[in-house]
Amino acid sequence: MKKEGWDFKEALKNLAEKAGVELKPDKPGDKKRRVREDKLADLMASAADYFHQLYLHAPQGEIARQYIGRRSLNEETISAFSLGFALNSWDACRTHFTSQGYTDQDLLDVGLLTENVDRGTRYDRFRNRLMIPIRDGNGRIVGFGARTLEKDGIP
Repeated sequence: MKKEGWDFKEALKNLAEKAGVELKPDKPGDKKRRVREDKLADLMASAADYFHQLYLHAPQGEIARQYIGRRSLNEETISAFSLGFALNSWDACRTHFTSQGYTDQDLLDVGLLTENVDRGTRYDRFRNRLMIPIRDGNGRIVGFGARTLEKDGIP
């Protein structure tokens, strides 16, 4: 790209031609959609960090630290997988992220918040859970697995 003096768009066009790939022009709304996708991807990454910090430092996270300790996972593994902890609260996650400028709709869209339509209430989906980020092939966090930490807890 630099060698040829091309900008990104020129390089992309040239590579597409060589590969026989047709580049389609952006449609109206594509930029808005990409901005929304980036915002939600940032939210997921922030959520993984939030849960990981709770696991490492929150007094309530001791139950998760003991659980992991019984499974002999070392700090390197815990960090590599960004294992986390969701507080035993109906609104801690919601409160944290709305204070960061995210909306309830953002939280609903990524699955961190759930809604009881009949009652008209919204609440944190994950409570008192070991949080396991799920990544796509590019390493982006696309969801969370969660493990109950209560002996007779509902999965």
